[in-house]
Amino acid sequence: MVTTKRKPDFKRHQYEKEAWEHSELVCGIDEVGRSCFAGPVVAAAAILRPGARHKLIKDSKILTAEERNEAYQWLLKHSTFAVGIMHHRIIDSKNIYRATLAAMKRALVQLLSHTPKSPSIILVDAMPVDLDHMDIPVIYFTHGEKQSCSIAAASIIAKVTRDALMTRLDPVIPGYTFSHNKGYGTKAHRDGIDALGVSFLHRMSFIHEKSTEMVEDFLEGDAQAPKSQGKKKATKKKVTKKAVKKSKVKIPVGRSVKSSGKENHLRNMGDR
Repeated sequence: MVTTKRKPDFKRHQYEKEAWEHSELVCGIDEVGRSCFAGPVVAAAAILRPGARHKLIKDSKILTAEERNEAYQWLLKHSTFAVGIMHHRIIDSKNIYRATLAAMKRALVQLLSHTPKSPSIILVDAMPVDLDHMDIPVIYFTHGEKQSCSIAAASIIAKVTRDALMTRLDPVIPGYTFSHNKGYGTKAHRDGIDALGVSFLHRMSFIHEKSTEMVEDFLEGDAQAPKSQGKKKATKKKVTKKAVKKSKVKIPVGRSVKSSGKENHLRNMGDR
């Protein structure tokens, strides 16, 4: 497999048009949930039926929930796709970049294992997916959902899948409004963490990182020299445990909330 990076300086849907003219297939890959505080990262690999078009097959981020669901129902009939999920524990142990690549590879392998005809090319949004022993060229570029309808289809599938999962988890793990924020760091979500601590679904590496950033911002602001002392050079204080304690910035790490008996089942969902 040859993986190539290129700039998004080509016409929209160029790869699909060229492949479809020769009755060939194109696979698009995208992910959702990289920057969330909680929950898995979800990737999808999708192959559109040659020539299939729909006005809502575009970047999932600019669609409403109703539009995404409508597009998803259309994709069920006009595409073949598979989903890869990497849960929060893998994200914490591997880091989000590696976990995202693993989710993309899982989705791609599952798709290729049950599609009767392999694609002639694989298009990926910004990530250098690479599979050994596979002779299919891979092109990855930024703004993939805008440039490729195949990547756009994958982004919709990944988004609808992950949103549905987080909505189902909301009543199981109440207090964080997962059905509304889907695990992203909204104010309501932050308030929930501040009041309840972290749940077993939260990414500890993300919570710790964001909390450290809060402390650094606090200390950096405290270290700024007054305008009247312009000659005095401002210095940035080193973040230590003692400094964190004195800063009074609350870091909700180490606590957990009680959940229902479904916890063990949900912890293993991403391994399937």
